[in-house]
Amino acid sequence: MKKKFDLIEEYGVVIYDESDDFDPGQEEATQTDEGGFRIRTNEEIFTDEYMQDYARKMDNQIAREKRLQRFISVGVIVAAIMFIGLISYINFRAIP
Repeated sequence: MKKKFDLIEEYGVVIYDESDDFDPGQEEATQTDEGGFRIRTNEEIFTDEYMQDYARKMDNQIAREKRLQRFISVGVIVAAIMFIGLISYINFRAIP
């Protein structure tokens, strides 16, 4: 793992800091059959099980958002009807 990063500085202002681009995940190595180390591939990280689990989570989140939007829409409509009814009642209650 790289401990020393390049830092370009001019007049006390940091122009480029190599540590900003460092991703610790790139250093993650796995053991091979030969006893060496290698970086995991995207196919190993994004397995079918992972993708199905992610799709299930996203479907649940989408369903929750739709349900929340429906409740908000109904609430706004009911509030508008009640407000108009209240204003109408206040203005027209004195008419015989």
